[in-house]
Amino acid sequence: MGAKLNMDTCGEIINCAAKLFAKRGVGSVSLRDIADELGISKGTLHYYFKTKEDLICSCAENCVAVIGDGVFELMNGAARGGNAESVCEKFVSAFFDDASLPKLLVGLLCCECGRAAEICCSAIEEWRVMFEVAALRLSPRSGGQTELSQAAIPIILGFAAAQAEPQAAQKAATEALAALILKK
Repeated sequence: MGAKLNMDTCGEIINCAAKLFAKRGVGSVSLRDIADELGISKGTLHYYFKTKEDLICSCAENCVAVIGDGVFELMNGAARGGNAESVCEKFVSAFFDDASLPKLLVGLLCCECGRAAEICCSAIEEWRVMFEVAALRLSPRSGGQTELSQAAIPIILGFAAAQAEPQAAQKAATEALAALILKK
C-alpha cells in the first residue's frame, strides 16, 4: 500500500476518480475503490480530500476546466471566421478531447453532490452563451439563436451518453449542431 507519492498526487487522485466516476457512476465508486486503484492507503486519500464530496467537487472543477479550455478555442475560431461545421466540430471536440469527459459531466450533473452539480450547471450556462455568440457570428441575421444554444450541450451530452463509441458520438453531435445552425 505504500506507493511512492510524487508532487502531483492530488492530480493523480482527481484523474483516477474521474475515470472511475465516468466508467461506473459517481454513486458506485467509493473512496476505498479510488485508493485501491491508485495503490495508496485510504488515509493518504483523506489527506488530500477530507470527504468524497470534496473529491467529487474537485473532479467537477477539473472537468469543466478542461472542457472550458476547448470551448474558449471555439470562440477564437468563430472570431476568426469559419463555417458552421468547423465551429461545431471545435465546440463538440471540446467535450470529447477525453472520451470520458461527457459521461463524467452527465454523472456529475446527476450525482447527489449539490455543489458538483452547481459547478457543472454554471459552466454549462457559460458554454451555452459562448456557443450562442459563435452561432450569431455565423448567421447574425437569423433569430432564435437562444433556442439553438440551449439545445447545443444537451445534444452533445445526449449523443455521448447514448453511444458507446466516442468518435461516432462526436461525429453525430457535430452534424446535428451544424444542421441546426445552417437551418436558421
